[in-house]
Amino acid sequence: MQSFRQLASRQSTRVVRAQQTRPLSFTRTLRLKEDKPQDGHELEKAKQQQHHSEEKRDELRSSSESAVKADQNKQDVESLQKETAKQSQKEHPHGKS
Repeated sequence: MQSFRQLASRQSTRVVRAQQTRPLSFTRTLRLKEDKPQDGHELEKAKQQQHHSEEKRDELRSSSESAVKADQNKQDVESLQKETAKQSQKEHPHGKS
């Protein structure tokens, strides 16, 4: 019985410390396209081009905005795949070896 009392007294004197948390202000800020880093000069250039034209620039949309726009698109999948292949060929003319 005495060992039970000692065990109970040890547990009651245990100090519980709160785990220190890091404020959210220290998390890395991701802006616009989260999947690729963008230079401030590139963004400013795209903003100026969008300002002078009527169409929206895809570089200025976030990934989620681009996904929503793609979901709302009425084109069929084959034409979108061809358009993507054409754009990829344009950006990387040498392609795969």
